Amino acid sequence: YDGLLAGQLDVALSRSLPAAAPKYLGSLEIYSDRLLAYLPSGHPLAQKLVLSLTDFAGSPMVLFKRSGAPNLYDQIIHACQEAGVSPWIASEPNSMQAVLTEVASGLGASIAPGCIRQLAMPGYLWRPLLEDCGGISFQLHYRTDEPEPATTAFVKMVQDKRPEIRKTVASPK
Repeated sequence: YDGLLAGQLDVALSRSLPAAAPKYLGSLEIYSDRLLAYLPSGHPLAQKLVLSLTDFAGSPMVLFKRSGAPNLYDQIIHACQEAGVSPWIASEPNSMQAVLTEVASGLGASIAPGCIRQLAMPGYLWRPLLEDCGGISFQLHYRTDEPEPATTAFVKMVQDKRPEIRKTVASPK
């Protein structure tokens, strides 16, 4: 986001921009993800096919660092609070790969975007959540004030490829 504002970047991939983002930044939703539960393979909840946020009450959790994705973090905390759960946050790593590594090592369970299940590694499993925690928009952001031809072409290519991308990263219902 800062690189777009400073004119250092013409495009960026991220979650939704802040509400105060300038009007010259265009956004294109590539796909909408949903939250899933991630558990160590031997976790007692691994027997269940669908989990509720209430299943995590009193259990250590690994959540992606708030400063890396404040809207995502707040969405997870809000969903937990709506379910009457106050999460016990054991760790806040700064990458989704590290979240899965810590889950696989048994440090705790996690609630995270479904797309990270594509980072296949041994030692963890994922389960859908009973609660609808809302969508997680993944977007392409670009400058519209003085677009370069390559930027315009790239945005068009991403727009054309969205159905294929969405099929690849679709989270289970």
